[in-house]
Amino acid sequence: LRSKEDLVSKGAVLQLDSYQGQVQAALATIIRLVETETTSGGQFRVKTSVEQIFDATGEGLIDDAVIFLDKIAKVLKRDEPGVRREIEVILGVGEILPDKIDAGSSLPMRQVAQFVHQLVEREVPAELISIGLGPGGEGSILMFFNPVDISAEETQGGTGNE
Repeated sequence: LRSKEDLVSKGAVLQLDSYQGQVQAALATIIRLVETETTSGGQFRVKTSVEQIFDATGEGLIDDAVIFLDKIAKVLKRDEPGVRREIEVILGVGEILPDKIDAGSSLPMRQVAQFVHQLVEREVPAELISIGLGPGGEGSILMFFNPVDISAEETQGGTGNE
C-alpha cells in the first residue's frame, strides 16, 4: 500500500463527499460488508471477504460481485476535472506473508488477478488499479478508494517530452 505521504506527494488527497457516496452506492450490491471507514488520509476503506466476491470454488464471481464491479468501474471511470480516481485491492493471505508465491498455483493471486481483469475488461485504465497480497485474515479483502488531486500536475503542463 502507498502511504499517506506518498499519496500527498503525488497530489493532495481530496475530500470524498461525492466520490464516497458513489462508491457506497456501488457497495450496496454486496450486502454483508465487514467494515467501511474513511481514513485520516482521505481514503475510503472497505473490508470484505472473498465469499462476497467469489463463488464456492473461489474461481468464479458471484452475481452480486458482477453488478458491484460494473458499478465500481463506472465510478472509477467518471471524469472529474483535476481528480484521478484510484482503487487499491489487497487480499489477506494470513498473518505472515510467504517468502515466495507461485502465481499460477496461488488461489489468492488468481483471485486478485481476476478482480483486476474484470475492472480492465470494463475499461478501467490499468494505471488506476493497484493490487497486492498482505497480512490479514485469509480471504479478507481490503479496498481503498483514493481520489487524488492532479490539478497541480495539469497546471504544470509538462508532457515529459520536453
